[in-house]
Amino acid sequence: MNSTNQKFIFAGVIVHYISLVINICMTSAAMLGWPSKSAYDSWWTTSGFCVVQDASIPTELLCYLSLTASAIIAYALTKNNKQLKQDNPLLLERIQTSVFANAAHGFGHAFLWFMGEAAPPLEISLRPAAIANILMLVAFWVGSLKNVVGLPTDLAAGMSIVVLAAQYAL
Repeated sequence: MNSTNQKFIFAGVIVHYISLVINICMTSAAMLGWPSKSAYDSWWTTSGFCVVQDASIPTELLCYLSLTASAIIAYALTKNNKQLKQDNPLLLERIQTSVFANAAHGFGHAFLWFMGEAAPPLEISLRPAAIANILMLVAFWVGSLKNVVGLPTDLAAGMSIVVLAAQYAL
């Protein structure tokens, strides 16, 4: 691999980590209502940004379809791509890890549509809907932390419990 490719890979890694930090900061600000709760209208805080009311097609399903389609396309493009494996193995690895993350994210949107709410409240009970919500969130966080951040499965599972506990506390 020549030095130009190494520079592009290094720049890509930096952009990847910067985007993770920005995503974490923006999500935290929205969840905690920073800088003030009045900065977020009541529709956004109850419905979220992926839900558009009065749409002819539920936007949760559109998100599900686009994310799942991108996962299928990424899988198909990288399944037996020997050229990409030879030229840029890091890019191939990143694309392959995004397959599960995109599919899990898409199924999360489908779950929200199926539940009939933008974001069901996180509750600890034996109601089937509560159990399904917790299982969906654990799968989402384990998959995201494992594939996006690169944590081993056991650490990703532990961190998902910490994230859900913080979400429950909020």
